[in-house]
Amino acid sequence: MASAKRVTRKELLKGEDEFMTFSTKAVRFAQEHSRQLRIAGVALGVMIVLYLGVYAYLNYVESKGQAAYNEAYYALQESLSGKQDPDKLKHLEALFRKVTEQYDLAKASRLAYPELAHLKFQEKKYDEALSLYREFLNETPQDSPYRPLAVLAMAGCHEEKGELDKAAELLREIVSHPEGAFKDLAMLNLARVYRLNRQGDRAKETWREFASRFKESPFLPMVNAFLKEDAP
Repeated sequence: MASAKRVTRKELLKGEDEFMTFSTKAVRFAQEHSRQLRIAGVALGVMIVLYLGVYAYLNYVESKGQAAYNEAYYALQESLSGKQDPDKLKHLEALFRKVTEQYDLAKASRLAYPELAHLKFQEKKYDEALSLYREFLNETPQDSPYRPLAVLAMAGCHEEKGELDKAAELLREIVSHPEGAFKDLAMLNLARVYRLNRQGDRAKETWREFASRFKESPFLPMVNAFLKEDAP
């Protein structure tokens, strides 16, 4: 077995010299560029402070925004059991507006838009309600389960305005989407809108499609009753 190669003193000193040379160069570089290094260090420190400050601020806004939304939401829940007078509706609107205007960076601010839209619907201000629902959709991811609910509400606004064709178009959008919830409810409303628009044949066709697609839907007995009622 071959013996390990012996490292000579000269080679050891050479390695030490190389290390010292490198260290000397590093020290010299630091001395020559001390101002730039200090600036870089200060800049990094400022960036860290800014990051922590923004992070803390966003957490603060998120907390305050959620609290403001909760206050408005609970006030809305309490008002559902009483009479919807104009002053109460204005008070509720002010609470939700506070969320969208003062805490627009909070996630809860997005949820305030459909609540505001619902209040406008109750006031029969359907165009304002539609505008708020659109704003909500613009801020909401495509895969959010809240999107079809907003579209259903928009269809209701158009229906109240007498714009039945526009209502039907929105409902068909929900029904034809490859994914998403509330398709059975959208199809049920679509058949009703067809009937209101004196399109009885399309209503029957929609009910039949409903019965074949949504056999587990709680609305199926209602649809079967409609089909039996309209049977020749």
